Amino acid sequence: LQGYAEADADIGQLPAVAAPVFNFSKNVVYVVSIHSPVLAERQKQSRWILTLLELVNRVSGDLGFVNYV
Repeated sequence: LQGYAEADADIGQLPAVAAPVFNFSKNVVYVVSIHSPVLAERQKQSRWILTLLELVNRVSGDLGFVNYV
């Protein structure tokens, strides 16, 4: 599992990435997504994906999620 999803064209035909936020029960309670033409550039997309994963991991932790993997 990679922990995120990506789309070449989503809302407004913009590239997008999204990742789930989990709560203490390991349920998905939110999804954070980014839609931007910048994501069409692979190098920039990689940086945004890492930033997005850091964000959702921090928020998930604040909600009591513990990832034992």
